[in-house]
Amino acid sequence: MYYRFIGLASLIFLCFTTITEAQVVINEVQASNSETLADEDGDFEDWIELYNTGDVPVNLGGYGLSDDYSRPYRWIIPDIELQPEGFLLIWASGKDRTNPNQELHTNFRISSGNEEIVLTHPSGARIDDFPPILIPTDISYGRSPDGSDNMFFFTKPTPGTANSQQQKELMLLPPEFSVSGKTYDSAFQLELTTEHDATIYFTTNGTIPEPGSSSRYVGPVTVNGSFIIRARAFKEGYQPSTTNSEIFNRLSPDVASFSSDMPLVIINQYDIEIEPGDRTPASLTLIEDENGGRYELLDAQPFSSRMDINKRGSSSLSFPKNMFGFHLRDETEGNRNESLLGLPSEHNWILYAPYTDMTLMRNVVAYQLSEDMGWYAPRTRYVELFLHSGNGLVSMSNYHGVYVLVERIKWDNNRVDITKIEPEDNQEPDITGGYIIKKDRLNEGESGFTTNRGTNLGHVRPNESDITPQQQQWIRNYMSDFETALYGNNFRDPETGYEKYINDNSFIDHFLHTELLKEIDGYRLS
Repeated sequence: MYYRFIGLASLIFLCFTTITEAQVVINEVQASNSETLADEDGDFEDWIELYNTGDVPVNLGGYGLSDDYSRPYRWIIPDIELQPEGFLLIWASGKDRTNPNQELHTNFRISSGNEEIVLTHPSGARIDDFPPILIPTDISYGRSPDGSDNMFFFTKPTPGTANSQQQKELMLLPPEFSVSGKTYDSAFQLELTTEHDATIYFTTNGTIPEPGSSSRYVGPVTVNGSFIIRARAFKEGYQPSTTNSEIFNRLSPDVASFSSDMPLVIINQYDIEIEPGDRTPASLTLIEDENGGRYELLDAQPFSSRMDINKRGSSSLSFPKNMFGFHLRDETEGNRNESLLGLPSEHNWILYAPYTDMTLMRNVVAYQLSEDMGWYAPRTRYVELFLHSGNGLVSMSNYHGVYVLVERIKWDNNRVDITKIEPEDNQEPDITGGYIIKKDRLNEGESGFTTNRGTNLGHVRPNESDITPQQQQWIRNYMSDFETALYGNNFRDPETGYEKYINDNSFIDHFLHTELLKEIDGYRLS
């Protein structure tokens, strides 16, 4: 009788647990927030809203929240109780804040295009998920009524409160492609499909499709070149869909069998030449899957993305092998954060060209040595690059050599992990940083700042267009005070000398590093 009672009690407990597990849902998501709601730092971050559909509280401690089905516990919700019919707003900012008495922030960001959101119970059971769907900027996607199975886009998002019945929209999903973007060596037929008998318009020049200025889809399209196809659905009584894009690269016979022991990159600049200064639209195709230990151009299912790109550097602009900086773009023209070649997710990247370095290794070794010494340095990955123009075939004439994919130095939890200073941070202690400054040539239109001893420095973060006069004066005073202490009679005093202003171990290692590697720009540039 005792054992029967225990079994019955366990069954009741399991049933109750199942009920309370299922009563918490992902209720609303905004994946591209530019003006809807700011967090406590004043940042317009993306967010996820949870809702308790039941009539009993649920403790969410230990629940997993993620943007990846394969990593359900990417971020763990802290010990917090969600009341019946209550809302919980969680910022998907990457700031990783878990104090239940303050705003909650995940350790990941979400993309506005094709990224799932997953809620998982501590037991491992998946409670709820939103499948990948493209969400336009300042539009949210969620349930109406709250907690129901009816999904809508909302032109007026309602983070932390009931979803608006008046602001829900019937929005078409973007067209689907019968063939995903790829490299190929013979022409094929591409079909586009959509829902609700909507009309599809498409372009092959990178522009957003619009009725009247774009081609109307009436049947299969013959793909026989290298271009980006962008498609969009329209129907009266519906909001037009967002744009869907696929990038195709046709290979000439002389590269169809090309392979390498390094990942392969194709940059399509189409009919707009990449220049220094303002970035121009282009596309990136990255082949990062190995086949028998080799990376092969043909028939690869690559990562591909639209991007904005420009040439970077100064004296190196005169070399036939230029360096590039690029920002990945999503279909809403926002930043697209992606992990490239296993590096932490970001939208801002550099392709470094080791032209004068015959070993192709000096910068890579230098960065790795710095990391091995315990200091941050940009992570790197070798690639081979094809730089293509127009819409013709990619051939060996487009081969551009060995390049290095490099993280751009910027504020980021996975890059330079310092406090991001905002325009309103103009008083102590907030004004103290962090700052990123440089000893380098200034960009066009910049003036930088000069210390009391005449040292010229440039602003990186905040950049010169964003930094406030108070912040600019604060960092100038700080660097001037550092130099005064360094050159003063009491420079060795740990309280008033140079140690008050710098991490001396970092400075010593930097000087040893510069001397050991014979850095030609050491102490004066870069």
